[in-house]
Amino acid sequence: MPKITRLLIILNVAIFALQALYDDTLLSVFALWPIGRFHVRDLHAVVGFEPWQLITYAFYMRTLLTWA
Repeated sequence: MPKITRLLIILNVAIFALQALYDDTLLSVFALWPIGRFHVRDLHAVVGFEPWQLITYAFYMRTLLTWA
């Protein structure tokens, strides 16, 4: 298996484990949000687009069904 593939798998598993612990915090920071600022009551946070979200959103998995 190529090194980059192994690294991506390890990152996905690690981030999935972190989401189990810090779901709402990770969601508000790393999920892909539209341009602008929005208050999300369920998250108790103000969210909006940030440049890094284009990459971090690829690693965001809500459930195990995402992997299927």
